Amino acid sequence: PRGSLDQLLQAVLLPDSGVALSVFRLWLQQNDIDHVSFREHRLLAAIAARFGKALSDCPEYPRLVGLQRMLWTRSRMALKETLPTLARMADSGLPVMLIKGASRIAINPVDQKARISHDVDIMVPREDLRRAVGILKADGWESASGHSMTLVMARADWIRSANFMLGHFGDIDLHGFAFHPQNGDPLQDEAIWSRALKADFFGVPVLVPDAADRLAIALAHG
Repeated sequence: PRGSLDQLLQAVLLPDSGVALSVFRLWLQQNDIDHVSFREHRLLAAIAARFGKALSDCPEYPRLVGLQRMLWTRSRMALKETLPTLARMADSGLPVMLIKGASRIAINPVDQKARISHDVDIMVPREDLRRAVGILKADGWESASGHSMTLVMARADWIRSANFMLGHFGDIDLHGFAFHPQNGDPLQDEAIWSRALKADFFGVPVLVPDAADRLAIALAHG
């Protein structure tokens, strides 16, 4: 990342909070907060969570707080439509592993305000893909690709990843593999499952990759 996006990343990640805050103030001088995309919105939410009222002297502060609240509210509405299906998967004995942003929230729920995500990425064992799609189908989820759920069921054994939608905000990305084809192989996935940790996702028992695997998956998908 370069330019203004790099500045936002520095504001989120630099360990020296004073330097990070200075970088963000410079970003505000050079950019219009009302003309940025969702990519920047997610970073702005993390910045608002990090600095809070330290930004209250900025003219953009009310807009920043409103943006953070809007994104958080939408994330909560997405979770409301997603959690019942995840609970049914868990209750049926289906192993569900959260990956990417969802795994971070499962490990540390206080990160909800800093890590905005409107979808939930889950991975199930490849031999259970058809079963997972069956639960999604029974709960009324539809394929985001436009394919019928009957067709998706027929092809379930070969799914690498597929996106499903429910209502206005429900959004699940179902994965059968942790990595894209060029980055992974079945043996790596088996190792990830063997190292997985138990976690709680708003009352639903799930698994998450261990710390090193979470980092590897984030890098590969990024």
